[in-house]
Amino acid sequence: MICKCDTGGGGGGASCTVDKPVVKGTESVTLSIESNSEYENFFFEIRNMGNSDGAGGYKPVCVTTGGDVNTPSAACPAGTYPLVFKDPATGKRKTGSKTIATAQELFTFDHNIWQPNGGHLGLAQIVGAASNGTDAPTPLDGCTAITEYFRPAVCAGSSKSGNVISSSKSIDIAIQGNPPAGTTISKFMLAFYNVDNPYGPGNSKPICVDQGIGDATWSVPVCPAGSNHYVKITDNPLASNSATFNLKLADFQYEDRLWNNQLPLNVSTNGYFFLSDGGFSRPEAACVKGFKIELGDLSPTASPSGSLSPTPSDLTPTPSDLTPTPSQDWYAPDGQKCDGINFITLHSDSLCNVPVGYITNSEEINGGEENKCVSGKPCYKAGGVIIDPGEEAKFQSRSDVPDNCDMIEPGNLPPGTVYDQLLNCSYREAPKGNIRVKVKVSWEEDRPFKFLRIYVQDTSPEPDNFLTFFDKTEGFQNGGTFEHTFTPLFNDITYKVYVTAYDEENQPIDNQGIYNQGSCESVACEKRPDDELLTFELRFLDSLKGASAQELNFLFETMVNKWINNQVSPLDISRFIRRLTQVPGLQKNTCDPKVPGGCQFNP
Repeated sequence: MICKCDTGGGGGGASCTVDKPVVKGTESVTLSIESNSEYENFFFEIRNMGNSDGAGGYKPVCVTTGGDVNTPSAACPAGTYPLVFKDPATGKRKTGSKTIATAQELFTFDHNIWQPNGGHLGLAQIVGAASNGTDAPTPLDGCTAITEYFRPAVCAGSSKSGNVISSSKSIDIAIQGNPPAGTTISKFMLAFYNVDNPYGPGNSKPICVDQGIGDATWSVPVCPAGSNHYVKITDNPLASNSATFNLKLADFQYEDRLWNNQLPLNVSTNGYFFLSDGGFSRPEAACVKGFKIELGDLSPTASPSGSLSPTPSDLTPTPSDLTPTPSQDWYAPDGQKCDGINFITLHSDSLCNVPVGYITNSEEINGGEENKCVSGKPCYKAGGVIIDPGEEAKFQSRSDVPDNCDMIEPGNLPPGTVYDQLLNCSYREAPKGNIRVKVKVSWEEDRPFKFLRIYVQDTSPEPDNFLTFFDKTEGFQNGGTFEHTFTPLFNDITYKVYVTAYDEENQPIDNQGIYNQGSCESVACEKRPDDELLTFELRFLDSLKGASAQELNFLFETMVNKWINNQVSPLDISRFIRRLTQVPGLQKNTCDPKVPGGCQFNP
């Protein structure tokens, strides 16, 4: 995957690449930068696309170990630092790269998300930076790329034989999978969670048992030192698509080190699947089951029974959900979590009828628990484009104060980030999808556009019909391509994608004379997230070829007027004349280019 970046600004222009847009657990991944300028050092900062910074970007992944640069930052919790990889090469050069041996080194535990608990990274944004000597790294003009940990949907269903485990009752939990084409299920796993020890409603913490109990060969930072998440794993030598786990009381006579060393009483299980190609399945509700434990007179066991000896494994996955995270929350159509039930509107008029911006991430209006999003009340998120309303913002109104319209002192805007839109929120599954778009563009003679804009619009009825876009403004090559990935997007939404060219006046160019078509064989394509790459081709034809005499007259006069207004150079005039096949009526008319409208030609 390649993400071309704008030039200009800090750090100079560059292209950032990731050799795998999706990385499996046992695979390596290579990060690369190609810069327009020479640098001695190239860096790759890792940010978590599941952890918004509230300003349209993402917070850094913060770790206690790993990466190549250990530099504490105020952006990370105490005792952690941003995850940054560095090209090991030396000397001034225009390219840099870093190969990370396994996915686990990149998709590691992030202490900066869902604090204070943390969670594993699933969708990573790579931010390129560079420096010379001992200077601090400078981001390369926002140059970014995206890569994702491979977590396919595999679960096809599950069942249980009962609801209670006691000294006289055991239960069977069966899980069934449907592996992706070309793969088989190599192992089955049940992970156990303590329903009485939740992070929040419906989100239980893992059961943590002493190391050596259960089959986990990896550590989970949320578990206390010396303990691991309690899981059971069984091999699948016959390549079956289902497995049954028999659970008995002796299996739950181990103290939960994350729950004051008590024995668990109410347990939830998640079923997972290891794949033959190194993949590891995502968490799915269809493979979740629960049961109660009646302890009777048994006392806890401090050491594992023979049946629970760890199973050697050639896979040491780092599943992102072994520390479970909420799957539902209040989200705006742009995929960002919502701020609360109140908002501030900035206005340009004294009656507060003309809005010029919105604020929702203000502690003043949404800081308390009473202002959080709840069922039965509207919920909001300011979104779209971050703006500076400047002197236009003269008055403000608050949604939590009836009939108010207060004057704003010059230069004294309310605290918070100002956006151009106010988005309505809904309680829904977290957005985890992405749409990848690749555009090929070519033209004849001079480049006829200033920039290209890729639009993505969800096709839901209002008010959810959200529109977002990406602008490609620099680095064009005739016949070349560029890519952009839109994320996070809702997997249950169909989006309409299209590309529009804009002229020097920032106005959209009519498609007449432009070949503009997507891989769906239309100018606009509808797409669900996590589908195949969507491609568009734009070909700009020479407007002078095949033009009528009247159209040539108009184009010629337009070019002359641009010359009068110093909007074109002598070279532009020369190129224009070279393209002309005829100049209708020029031989029998006079033309004074110093006079506006002084050149009139008849066909």
